[in-house]
Amino acid sequence: MARNLGQHAQSSPAAAERSALCELMLEVGEGAPTLCGDWDAGDLAAHLVVRENRPDAVIGLVIPPLRGYTARLEQATRERQSFPELVERIRSGPPLFTPLGLPVVKDRANLHEYFIHHEDVRRAQPGWKARELPAETSAALWNVLRLMAPMLLRGIKDTRVTLRTPEGAERSVGRAESTHHVTLTAPAGELLLYLSGRRPVAEVKISGETAGQARLAAASLGM
Repeated sequence: MARNLGQHAQSSPAAAERSALCELMLEVGEGAPTLCGDWDAGDLAAHLVVRENRPDAVIGLVIPPLRGYTARLEQATRERQSFPELVERIRSGPPLFTPLGLPVVKDRANLHEYFIHHEDVRRAQPGWKARELPAETSAALWNVLRLMAPMLLRGIKDTRVTLRTPEGAERSVGRAESTHHVTLTAPAGELLLYLSGRRPVAEVKISGETAGQARLAAASLGM
């Protein structure tokens, strides 16, 4: 499932991931599996449409007891529109009048969402391989990861986690005097997938004391 994103070279990283995800979803079909639990590609498409077009749905994304409200919106959206129609709505991007459509936040708020969900579809298919991302995309993902790391790692206690890329970028989360220390080394995209709960498919090297690695393995990561 390797995919050449050269055709998107003139787009922002977020726009490139959005476009590539749309192409891939149409290629694999509505019923294709994803890494999002029991969601298929159709469920994921409905989720993305609701996320960008229904600001009121955010309440169910951030407040667990209200997830049923968002789930009902997603189900209704999938039932009302065909899969190709949903994909085209995703491709067209969020409306300008919505929070995610504002030019100042559009790329920053959407890059991690579309990169992760692109990989959710790619890596759920047989024969997938990790992509070599454009330098601009890797740098943008690292900037996102630096900001999100404390939230994504909030489930691990008494452990200082250091994130390190092959290019030498580094970000540590946790107190320096923490009892345990562990280091994750990988490209920014792989680190983001790992910290977002895609550990089984993220190609990350983990080093550090055994106790620290055990605490990381047992921790609940992600949003």
